[in-house]
Amino acid sequence: MAKIHIFASAVDNHLAWLAVIGVVNSVVSVYYYVRVIRVMFLSQTEDQPKIRMSWAPSIALASTSFMTLLIGVLPGFILNIAEDTVKVLPNIGYW
Repeated sequence: MAKIHIFASAVDNHLAWLAVIGVVNSVVSVYYYVRVIRVMFLSQTEDQPKIRMSWAPSIALASTSFMTLLIGVLPGFILNIAEDTVKVLPNIGYW
């Protein structure tokens, strides 16, 4: 979503050439991302044993996955919490 807003802003400011370069670079990067995903999910190797995790890494993986999805689906909710936090703690971070 951020890339779409950046490209739209570039076009609105008469920098369409910059948006085109950005789109081309994004398309090229998708090729590399899809290659990694294809290897992860479509390669069949029967000789390697399955990886087993203990409960601690499983909880860490599940919680970070959940938070990533939450931030992606409800960014406004997270931003409102961050804004409220900044209002409550106005002097944090200023030296």
